Amino acid sequence: MVAERDAATGLVRLVIAIDDAWLDARGELAPPFYTAVFDLGIDALKQVIGIDETYRERERRSTVALEAHVVLLAPVPAGSRVSVETRIVDCDAKRLHVAQEMRLDATTVALRESMTVSFDLDARRSCPFGAAVAARIDSLYQAQRVLPPYRGRADRLGLARPA
Repeated sequence: MVAERDAATGLVRLVIAIDDAWLDARGELAPPFYTAVFDLGIDALKQVIGIDETYRERERRSTVALEAHVVLLAPVPAGSRVSVETRIVDCDAKRLHVAQEMRLDATTVALRESMTVSFDLDARRSCPFGAAVAARIDSLYQAQRVLPPYRGRADRLGLARPA
């Protein structure tokens, strides 16, 4: 799996073939594996911004997920190839707010919104991103500003009640 960074929008895109081991009894992508596919999209983002094995070993830093919301919109049948687009919605010295969209052809099948924090692997606590990583995050974030503003589609939870 090789991630692409769209030159025009800054979106990080990854195409993933759905493994038969990820299917449920109906022959569709099982709910836990939507999260696994999105995690592969996060790994692709981390590659693009330089949070790779070399960074983890040299800087002794990585990231930790703080929160994630997933919305399943449509089934993904066996034998499918899905694309995951990942964008940075917001960021600061330690955190990334990320939105992801999973597509099967032109159909959006799932959404995920998550918050992650830079993490010192030795101190076992949050820390700022390294300077080079922070610069790549900022560059990617600025490139993605050509996209429509993100409105937060994956974080609303509740029961509709009549007034």
